[in-house]
Amino acid sequence: MDLGLADYCASKAAVTSLNESLRYELDVKYNCPQIRTSLITPGHILTPLFNTFYTPDTVFSNFFFPSVQPVAVVKRIIAVLDEQDSQYIRIPFYVNICPYLQHMPSFLRDLAQWAAYANNAMDHFSKVTGRRQDEKED
Repeated sequence: MDLGLADYCASKAAVTSLNESLRYELDVKYNCPQIRTSLITPGHILTPLFNTFYTPDTVFSNFFFPSVQPVAVVKRIIAVLDEQDSQYIRIPFYVNICPYLQHMPSFLRDLAQWAAYANNAMDHFSKVTGRRQDEKED
């Protein structure tokens, strides 16, 4: 079964737009800059959800498109909470480039997706549970 990424990409774009709109309204319309929002848009996180997600194990891929340990994400979230400022959390570094891809010609977007192996990473994806064996169903 081919699980495309259109639904995932659309939901991520919607959440990004919601965060931008909410941030603007809180600051400008409601004059509440003390209420902060932060958005995390990570790359591939090494969790059970992505056990069947495939990325090539090459020097190029590991350097430019590394997977992220969950603890690195948690540390970054805690740091942002400590800073008490609205922020975008984009890790690893390559995720910072993603928002600019939509402004590039399609052949460059296609090349970036190919280089990141995004066209094939989900080919063998299957839904898995993140529950441990000792966790109970709700």
